[in-house]
Amino acid sequence: MVCSLFGRYDATRIVLPNLVTFITDMINLYGVETFAITNYGRFSVLATEAFLKVKKEYPNIRCKVITTIHNKFPSTPETEDCFEVISFNLLNLLDISFAASTCASIALSFSDIVGVYNSTDFLNSAKKTRADIYVINHRKTAYQKYFE
Repeated sequence: MVCSLFGRYDATRIVLPNLVTFITDMINLYGVETFAITNYGRFSVLATEAFLKVKKEYPNIRCKVITTIHNKFPSTPETEDCFEVISFNLLNLLDISFAASTCASIALSFSDIVGVYNSTDFLNSAKKTRADIYVINHRKTAYQKYFE
């Protein structure tokens, strides 16, 4: 199973503990082995950080990073084996929101589960797929299943 994580570019660290909880629960409850994120904005950085924390306990999980060839995903020697970077060459490089939404659409196309944080746009995109949708919170309740 594949779970994609999406959220606003200006997310704050307050969501990090709930991201860790969400990723851990998706592994334990649904057998998710692969996570997908895009490489745009603060939420992506936080999702990457949460994934690395969970990977210490679940070393067999994988993460695909969907990005453009012009938006390099930062890697260190400690993390280079943790992520599979999938880069696309998009012609419209001047429009960052076009690039981000295109990468998100690609991730959504192979997702069984989608976790969305504070983004109506990503929520609306996810509703067009077959994936189960969860809304990730920054409150006491880490996440909840989305029902239309």
